[in-house]
Amino acid sequence: MTLAIAKWLCEDKTSKDVLIKNLKYFGNRYPNAGYGGMFYRWLDQESPEPYGSWANGSAMRVSPCAWVADSLEEAQELAKTSAIVTHNHPDGVIGALATSDAIYLARIGASKDEIREHIEVRYDYNLSLSLDEIRPSYKFEISCKKSVPESIICFLEAKDFEGFKMGMITTFGCESPFEEGYFLQERQRVLVDKLFPIVYDHYKAKLQKISEQAYPVIERVYLEHGDRFQNIAIPFTDGKKTINIVAPLKKCYETQGREVGLSFEKGITLAVIDNAWKEHLRAMDDLKESVQNASYEQKDPLLIYKLESFNLFDQLLVRISEEIVTFLSIGKLPIAEETELKEAKLPESDAKKLQTGRQEMGRGRQMAPGRPANEPIRVEKKVGRNDPCPCGSGKKYKNCHGRLEAAE
Repeated sequence: MTLAIAKWLCEDKTSKDVLIKNLKYFGNRYPNAGYGGMFYRWLDQESPEPYGSWANGSAMRVSPCAWVADSLEEAQELAKTSAIVTHNHPDGVIGALATSDAIYLARIGASKDEIREHIEVRYDYNLSLSLDEIRPSYKFEISCKKSVPESIICFLEAKDFEGFKMGMITTFGCESPFEEGYFLQERQRVLVDKLFPIVYDHYKAKLQKISEQAYPVIERVYLEHGDRFQNIAIPFTDGKKTINIVAPLKKCYETQGREVGLSFEKGITLAVIDNAWKEHLRAMDDLKESVQNASYEQKDPLLIYKLESFNLFDQLLVRISEEIVTFLSIGKLPIAEETELKEAKLPESDAKKLQTGRQEMGRGRQMAPGRPANEPIRVEKKVGRNDPCPCGSGKKYKNCHGRLEAAE
């Protein structure tokens, strides 16, 4: 039936008669393909009519619609047309639409999280379960409502070994510890349990290396300027951006650089949260303006705002966690050679600038000894035009001194 849909799209995608003709042609030519009883009867009719099916046949044959369409809206229109000639029950139509949407979004490069969110919001499918949770109680099912969501979950959990290897490098900064065959066969939960200690050991080794690289500079600065500086600024980079981490100089020296790792974790966490929160507030402002259009669609703007803001906050938490883990895992000192490390004078230069600025401010105040000190501004009560004049004449202010002020 997938071939029948493809042939219909190639011949005349606007004609239901062409669609029915191709479905009947391929159905009768290949009768032993496991069709349902109602579809067999539909094939035998001279002028077949839809029979209210909610089975998953509409979803099985819909994929060509997503490949031919130039937009998501067109894919949805084609998918609906391909379904309603037989499966005109709402569940049958939704099954075809959800499948087509998932294929089209994947085709244009949408992430699996974006596809999951779109299907859940638009078609009210629950895609939060994992395959490990589905398998124990799942059995053969022909309805769209009880088979299409599970099929989409299979796609969402499908494993891509090459993508996994690249993700290990870009996120954790280390090579994949698994062979491709083992990765594809083993369950996700088992892979996670085995991967965590490997990644964590790699992270601890990286922190130790950072401490060893930073300690010579910390030792020199502490011995030469320890009486002047309490903190030292240490730059870290992930290859895209650089963040200066403030660490206590004395404690870094006493722990031989181990305090640098703790300050690195604190500083990066706070910096990522701060930046992500600013972006979230901007997104919330945009959402507040855009939901006003929901009233034109006979929807409650407040309800839409609550739902979308919850989704935005959920995405914020995921983004914060991912960015923190990525920066901590691949972040490093931007200077690698010993000679260059000794020339890193960021903490010293910053402290001098700060001290010089205060001295200049002090000298500036001394150069103007006759200048009066700042005093608080006192606001006196203003007399109203119709209030009694303060002079005691008994007249209204506008007819007494107020008139004189107006004349001036």
